[in-house]
Amino acid sequence: MKYICILYCFVLITAPACKSKQAKSNSSTFIDIAAYLKGQLAYLDTVPFSIMKLTQADSANYDTSFLKNVDVQKTVSEFLVLQLEKKQFEKSFRETSFADATLFTITITYNAVDPKSPLQRIDVYVNPENNQIKQLYLIHQRESGDSVVVKQLLWKHNKNYTLITNMHTGNEPEKTSTEKVIWDETED
Repeated sequence: MKYICILYCFVLITAPACKSKQAKSNSSTFIDIAAYLKGQLAYLDTVPFSIMKLTQADSANYDTSFLKNVDVQKTVSEFLVLQLEKKQFEKSFRETSFADATLFTITITYNAVDPKSPLQRIDVYVNPENNQIKQLYLIHQRESGDSVVVKQLLWKHNKNYTLITNMHTGNEPEKTSTEKVIWDETED
């Protein structure tokens, strides 16, 4: 009986410590999306390549032009909202993740807690072998009166990004434009 009592006291004393260790190990470590995008923009300042922009306003016509780094930064700045800054990020988003065997990636999804938030969703595709980000997918939505603008940004690490803009106003048909900005066309 004496040993059972000692064992019971040991369990009572160590149980709270085990719970706190378990809670710490289960807490998620959010990826710093803002720092990643800022790092990619800084990387663009160092690349010796021309930055080419392909624009498609409808399904048949393409327009090609060349950009300066400043133009790329203006486009991406719309996605660098206050919610992504480290202090706000964990409060503003919920994280889920899964391993995708078909894409050979780990997909981490961040969904906005507030449905009125301009940045609604972020998908981060991570290479499981080296734990590096392969690409990001961000959805930004803005409403004004009877118009809704949804922008989708697919950023491929050190390569390019694609920006798809869907604009819907009142009873008019939806307008879609696609911009692909490329600075490195080499294969991975």
